[in-house]
Amino acid sequence: MDQLNRHSFERVLGRTDVMALSIGTIIGWGWVALTGAWITTGGVLGSAMAFFGGAVLFVLIGNIYAELAAALPVAGGEIAFSYRALGHNVSVFVGWTIVFAYIGVAAWEGIALSAALSYLFPAIVFPWKIVGVLGAIGIAALNYVGIRPTSIFQVVITSGMMLVGFLFFYSGMAFGDMKNMEPLFTNNVGIFSVLLIVPSMLIGFDIIPQFAEEMNIVPKQIGRLLILSIVMCSVWYILIILGAGFAAPLEVRGSGVVPVADAMAYCMKSPFFGQVIIMGGILGIFTSWNGFMVASTRLLFAMGRAKMIAPVFGRLHGKHGSPTYAIWLVGSVCAIAPLFGQKALLWLVNISAFEAVVSYLFVSISFLVLRYREPSLERPYRFSKGAVLSYFVIICLLVLLILYSPLGLDLLKWPHEWLILLLWYVLGGLMVIYARIKCPNITNEERETLIFGESYRRNV
Repeated sequence: MDQLNRHSFERVLGRTDVMALSIGTIIGWGWVALTGAWITTGGVLGSAMAFFGGAVLFVLIGNIYAELAAALPVAGGEIAFSYRALGHNVSVFVGWTIVFAYIGVAAWEGIALSAALSYLFPAIVFPWKIVGVLGAIGIAALNYVGIRPTSIFQVVITSGMMLVGFLFFYSGMAFGDMKNMEPLFTNNVGIFSVLLIVPSMLIGFDIIPQFAEEMNIVPKQIGRLLILSIVMCSVWYILIILGAGFAAPLEVRGSGVVPVADAMAYCMKSPFFGQVIIMGGILGIFTSWNGFMVASTRLLFAMGRAKMIAPVFGRLHGKHGSPTYAIWLVGSVCAIAPLFGQKALLWLVNISAFEAVVSYLFVSISFLVLRYREPSLERPYRFSKGAVLSYFVIICLLVLLILYSPLGLDLLKWPHEWLILLLWYVLGGLMVIYARIKCPNITNEERETLIFGESYRRNV
């Protein structure tokens, strides 16, 4: 086994680091940019109900992840879970799927930053896309120097973002008007449309298993922190929706470029407060950008380490302990994305939500298989009634996938979104072929060790 040269991370992350990475990644910029659209689509209470319903489902999905992440705390989360239950080929597919979900959200952060700055400085004629490119390079450089400075950065800016968000909710409730809450509901189609957005807004809880190998906490705590992050972020979104509903009437929430900022400015009767919200949103852009950079690079690292894709991605920097090649790949994609403009933002959000649901489905199936196939696997965190509730989760996820398709609400449109997906899997296929040419003789036992290490591998 010595020739395998299995690289592994140092355990340096505490509970505060984990929560900041997870919460900052989940919340991001969407609460500023999209809340007005949710309310217009589903109504104030209709949108809040959609997020509550999505939160209930995600707590169940989160419990599935929590049990698996605590039982198998190795880098690459979904890769390890699906490999253990469903085999190599499914694991590669699931890993490549969730990599796109993460990179897709990370890539549109540069576009969101450009939009935020153009709102903040409307009188300045400047190609703000360049700032999006520079921001991507900066986040990649931060990740390059290691997880410790990356996590400190995340704790600081996540705290600032949450402070601004709670200021908005308090202002809306204190200085707004109940009459502004109209419409409370629209129709079933509108509420379901908001529900279909929830996966893209709560994606990020699942980054916790990606860096489980870097946590200096007991495995049981991994599961608890994962559930706590879902609950806290779900409450956050519902509070923001209610705050926006109280803060301003429909004509204000639905007419501006950044509705939450417009609502805050209207409520407080000063454009300054709208700019404060934009600043909080910009902090959210960087928290999400940073978190998805960490998650996607750990996934690529785990796939490279397991020789599923080019082995070069499975190397760590000798000094900083960072997955260098994975960081520069993801950083390059994020740097290019702002050049495609606002249309690309919607494409990437829709595709990322779809890909996240696909990966959640396979993880849920893996959970069920492992419950029956490996009942003796040590599970420090155990999902109560998981064997039964996982069937319910799988059915819900299948329904969501149908709604994304032409058989449902057809959220993914041809040619742009489906073509991007097709090209992504073609690229994945080429990466797999290259890895098999590069490492033609790797055995099941060797791959098992590369994925799980000596502590969690099976005897195969």
